[in-house]
Amino acid sequence: MDHYDSARETIQTIIQDVASLTEKAQRISGRKDDSFDPWQRICERVKEQINKDIIRIAVIGAIKSGKSTFVNSLLHKDYLKRGAGVVTSIVTRIRKGGADPKAILHFKSWDDVNNDVEHAAVMLPDFNLSAENARFDIRRQKDRADIFQALNQIQADRVMENGTFNAHSVLITNYLAGYEKVRDSVDSEDQKIEFSGERFVEHKTFVGDDALAVYLRDIQLEIDAELLNPTLEIADCQGSDSPNPLHLTMIQDYLVITHFIIYVISSRTGLRQADMRFLNMIKKMGILDHILFVVNCDLNEHDTSADLNLLVEKITQELSLIKPDPELFVFSSLFNLFRGGKPELNPKDRERLDQWEKLDDLVSKSNGESERFLEVFSSRILRDRFSLLLINHLEKLGVVGFAIKQWVALNRDFLTGDLAKAQKTMDRINQHQDKIRQIKMLIKDTLDGAVQKLISELKKELDQFFSEGHDGVAGAALEFVQGYQLNLSDYESKLETTGFNNTLYLVFQDFRQAVDRFMAESINPPIIKFLKEKEGRIMTFFKSVTTPYEKMILDSFEDDNQMLSALGGLPGSVNHGAATYGPDLDMIKRISGLKFPPADTTMRYSAKIKTDAFIRLSFYSALKMLKKLFKKPVENEREDAIAALKQSMVRMKKETVESIRYNFKNYRENIKFQYVLKLVEKVSEFMIGELGDRFQLYMTDLTRLSGLLDDKEISRKDALTLLSEMDLTADSILDRIHSARKNMETGA
Repeated sequence: MDHYDSARETIQTIIQDVASLTEKAQRISGRKDDSFDPWQRICERVKEQINKDIIRIAVIGAIKSGKSTFVNSLLHKDYLKRGAGVVTSIVTRIRKGGADPKAILHFKSWDDVNNDVEHAAVMLPDFNLSAENARFDIRRQKDRADIFQALNQIQADRVMENGTFNAHSVLITNYLAGYEKVRDSVDSEDQKIEFSGERFVEHKTFVGDDALAVYLRDIQLEIDAELLNPTLEIADCQGSDSPNPLHLTMIQDYLVITHFIIYVISSRTGLRQADMRFLNMIKKMGILDHILFVVNCDLNEHDTSADLNLLVEKITQELSLIKPDPELFVFSSLFNLFRGGKPELNPKDRERLDQWEKLDDLVSKSNGESERFLEVFSSRILRDRFSLLLINHLEKLGVVGFAIKQWVALNRDFLTGDLAKAQKTMDRINQHQDKIRQIKMLIKDTLDGAVQKLISELKKELDQFFSEGHDGVAGAALEFVQGYQLNLSDYESKLETTGFNNTLYLVFQDFRQAVDRFMAESINPPIIKFLKEKEGRIMTFFKSVTTPYEKMILDSFEDDNQMLSALGGLPGSVNHGAATYGPDLDMIKRISGLKFPPADTTMRYSAKIKTDAFIRLSFYSALKMLKKLFKKPVENEREDAIAALKQSMVRMKKETVESIRYNFKNYRENIKFQYVLKLVEKVSEFMIGELGDRFQLYMTDLTRLSGLLDDKEISRKDALTLLSEMDLTADSILDRIHSARKNMETGA
């Protein structure tokens, strides 16, 4: 990253030099007004942007694949807790920090906690809030006791579903178990606490203990590692095969703001069904272009590199079904971590390292692959993205540098040349500025009409995408719910052993789990892909509209520049072409405060389902009694409960359909007016502002020094000396910009 750091330093120095030139220009002119604001404004924008540009890299994979170990190996120390809990849902973000590592823990608010518990407790048997306390509040001892008792009434097999824990029951249990430990850290608003120095390791307790982690929104670690820089963020994400489908939406929310993905696969298991399902989901999101695969090699599992190669070939073939020609790296993250931290290893780990170092064949392969990965990571991933950002900044500063040379050259001629020549030069400049004003008005008129057309088209496309029709995502969700089948044979035995109450809860949880997973895997990804496509369309639109006009300005400026050079009024042509790379969308969204809408389309349910179910049960029970009274045969002693379950499923589907329609309508309108159309507005403002700054640079009042001969505050000689100094500084700025850009493009 030396070339990147060097380019950043160059830009920072250029900004300081421009500030110095502005002071000298004001001193020469004897005025402190807004004449030189265009120079400063562009520099201030670049300074703000370069300090806030963030490159995000997400590390994802299945549980126990070695994600945390992999990140630790990149940082050369055990900063992250390895083997974190299965049901936690925390994205741990790592940024550049000071000499002492620091962990910043962000806690949910009490409202968030209570809403989570309430949502998870819908249909929970034997749990009802009192009339005076219609909402659950975990801070009330009675509410905690009541819900704890209700959970205890559920048999162990009620909590287990298909060999995994029911996510909603576990969520409530964890909130209750962790309450006493975190009660002082949670408040009515989001709170954060910091662990630094010797207390830094305490953050691992929160990550490793599900009862504490459940209260966290996320964790940010600030570490002074060689790999990191102030504009890089690495995120260790939750396991992709978490039993809770809602955790997938949390990973999705981070992936939509991620620039690169590293997918970690354990060599012990190879690719599993959960991996393929998750990678297919990423493909549906449209973000597979920037992904690398790391096969995390367990050196204890493989006898030779040939044995390992067979597994890698199989993984490569399977990945090719999702992404053609996947780029794979095979190495041991734990070996790299142990080798990089030898002095701190405990005796057991040192013994393991000594044994591994004897495996010459495997170690040689791991070392070679590790070096290859780091080369790709630092060059193609980091350099390419950073280069794109920095070259854009360099181009803007190049315009400023040339504008300064223009100002210096023309005003030096005013001080040394004759008035006839100066007047002829100014006449030509005035003609040029009139032409630019006309182009500026033309751009505004063109944009106004084109933007309205774009907005109309985007509205139509959004309505169609979120429609309830066959091709709409709302329609797909409705079709899934309406087609959901209740297999009563799975629940008949439960009616006899646990009763109707608990069986109804199990039916509801299975249904809700199925809907949540369908939303996470089949609805959220196409929504994300659709919105990213709209973002790309918006950026392409504005670039296609503005680029021809910017070229008109540059062509006009070049023509006049050649004419003025012939008159002796300006230096020869300087490379100050139009921005090659265009504006950065992430930067525009960050400055505007726009955020990608969360992928959480979770359905909300009410306890009315339970009330309705018991009414149905009472009705069918009464009907069975009537049959017995009139001595009519009863085919199944549990037929009343089964009939009630069937009707309850009808009610569940009906309420879910209503919830889908309500949620998707609100989500569509929120995306439409608070994100997509707002993005059009902000990009338009940004592009006009950027072009406006360039217009202003070309239209700066270059006659400020025409009356300098009568100014007693500075002599003609001193003014010419300052102008010469400014000219040399401007030359230096342009030379450094050219050199930095060349280095960024070649990777030198």
